[in-house]
Amino acid sequence: MVDAVEKFGGNAGNVWVQLRKRSPLTPKQIASRTKLSTDEVHCAIGWLAREGKIYVSGEGRTPRFGLVE
Repeated sequence: MVDAVEKFGGNAGNVWVQLRKRSPLTPKQIASRTKLSTDEVHCAIGWLAREGKIYVSGEGRTPRFGLVE
């Protein structure tokens, strides 16, 4: 059994690295760059949002996420 904190935290770290390289990105772009599923990306985004590390921008159905500086 995988520890949830370790798994979700690790995925959040991978997303953070990609956003640090280039942001803002859509969830689809993040999934492509990290090789995570869209569900894993959304969980990682939630983790980073809870920590106050990301912002969301964009209108409509395709939000873009970036790092808070």
